[in-house]
Amino acid sequence: MKNQALGLLALVLTVCCLFGCSNPIRVAVSPDGKTVAVAEDRALIFHDLAHAKSNWKVRIKNPNDPKYSPNGKWVLVTEDQHNTKLINTSTRTASTFKQDNSGYAWRPDSGEFVVCRPDNVARVIDPVTREIRHKYRLPFAPTQATWLGQSEDIAFAAGSQIAFLIGGKVSLHSIKGEVRCLAFDRMHSRIVWVEAAPVTESDSGSISIMAINRSLDHEETLVAKAKCDKFFGVDEDNAFSYFAALSPDESKVLLLGLVLSGPPDLLKEYQELGKGAEDKKSAIDKARIKQLEGLIKAQVEAVVLNLGNPSAKPQIIHSTQPVPLSRYKDPKSLDGLTFDAAWMPNGKAVAIVGKGDDITVRAID
Repeated sequence: MKNQALGLLALVLTVCCLFGCSNPIRVAVSPDGKTVAVAEDRALIFHDLAHAKSNWKVRIKNPNDPKYSPNGKWVLVTEDQHNTKLINTSTRTASTFKQDNSGYAWRPDSGEFVVCRPDNVARVIDPVTREIRHKYRLPFAPTQATWLGQSEDIAFAAGSQIAFLIGGKVSLHSIKGEVRCLAFDRMHSRIVWVEAAPVTESDSGSISIMAINRSLDHEETLVAKAKCDKFFGVDEDNAFSYFAALSPDESKVLLLGLVLSGPPDLLKEYQELGKGAEDKKSAIDKARIKQLEGLIKAQVEAVVLNLGNPSAKPQIIHSTQPVPLSRYKDPKSLDGLTFDAAWMPNGKAVAIVGKGDDITVRAID
C-alpha cells in the first residue's frame, strides 16, 4: 500500500533476546512527500522537509507506528501501547480511541480506518464523524492490517496467522513462520507478506516473501528463504533485519537491519553466550556478555531489494557510524539517534536519521 510502513521482519540474532526488542515504527512520510512525522518519547514531531521552522508537535506519551491517511489529512498513532490517537493535520489536534491499540490501517480513499481492540474486535471508523461503521470479530488479536483496495475487505495478521475479511466473512490462513510485514499489491490484486522462518539449528531465521491472490486459492513464493547475509553482505549470524516496506509500485522491498562487526572470535563468543533463556545464564556469563557489548560494534543499514530480480545485488547504504553495541537501545535507536526508512511518493527510498528537531533525510536509491 502506498506510503505505508508495513510492519516488521525477521529477528535473527540473539541480541533481540538480550535487549527485549520491541521493534518500534517511528517514522511516517506524508503522501505529498513534504512532511515526516517522527515519534519521540513524549511527542509526535512533524518535520517540514523544506522549512525547518515550520515544524510542529503533538504531545503523546510513548507514541509508536504513525500512519498517514492516503489524503494526508490524518495521522493514526498508538499512545503508550494502550490507546490510538487520531491527529488532524490541519487543526493539529488529536482525538483518543481508548483500548484501540493494534492492527490499524487506512482505506485507500481515506474515508475510513480500521483499528483493533484486545478483545479481538476490529472496528471500522469514520475519521470525520468518529462513527463506528462496522464491527468484526476476529480469531486473534492482530498486530497489523492492510486494506484490500476500495472495498470493505481487509487482511489482518499476527504471528503465524493471517485473517482475510472478504465479503463480511473471515477466513483464517496459517503459515509455517511468522508474518513480519503485510501489504496489498493492487497491480496484481494479491496480498503480499514477509514471512520469517522459525530459528533452528539449521536455519537462523531466513525470510521469504509470499503472496496469495484475492480469491485465496493460489499462493506463490516471490523470494524463497533468503538469508540475512544475502542482504547485508556479512555472516548471517552477525546481522538481522526487522522492518520491511513495499515500494509504491510494489516492485521493491525496503529492509532495515542491524549489522555487528568485530574480531571473529568475540562475535562467535557473543553468539554462543546469547543462546538460551536469560534467566538460565550465570552471573559470570552475564558479566561477560556485558563486557563483549562494549567491544563489538553495531551499525544500522538500509537495503532495497528488487522483487523483479531478487538475485541481483541489493542496494545498500551504511546510514550510521559503528558504535559499541552497549549503546544500542532498540532496533531504531542507535547511539541516541532515531533511525528509520520509508518510501517517498516518487518511488525513492529514504533513510531518516536524527533526534528531536534535528532530522536528516538521506536518499537510498
